[in-house]
Amino acid sequence: MKMRSLFAIISVGLWASVVAQNSASSSMPTLKLSTSEQAVWEQEENYWRLLKADNRQGYLDLWDDRFVGWPLFENTPIHKDKITNFMSDIKVLDYKLEPLSVQEFGADFVITFYAQMYAAPVGPRGMRVRAFRA
Repeated sequence: MKMRSLFAIISVGLWASVVAQNSASSSMPTLKLSTSEQAVWEQEENYWRLLKADNRQGYLDLWDDRFVGWPLFENTPIHKDKITNFMSDIKVLDYKLEPLSVQEFGADFVITFYAQMYAAPVGPRGMRVRAFRA
């Protein structure tokens, strides 16, 4: 994700199995965040807002041009030019984020851990909640 090489973001979603009842992400009243930690958490929230809005260009803009990653749904590592491919298959109807830890390590790293729930359509009338750990 673009953070001007000031931050490297490692995100681990702790997937929950509860249906998200409210749109948008939760606030973090119990976590006291530094400026850097808040900036990284806001990018996590932005990531999910863009997914829900199906804003492919905005989502693509989050990622550094040198991105290489290996999403769970890909057979091999991919680059930035393929990062939005899954958006044709998965539509986020609703989501909720619960930050569990957002911590800065030195000047270059902020690691986030959060519980995440999202609802996605299945067939013409169904809905499912995804739950995994990554």
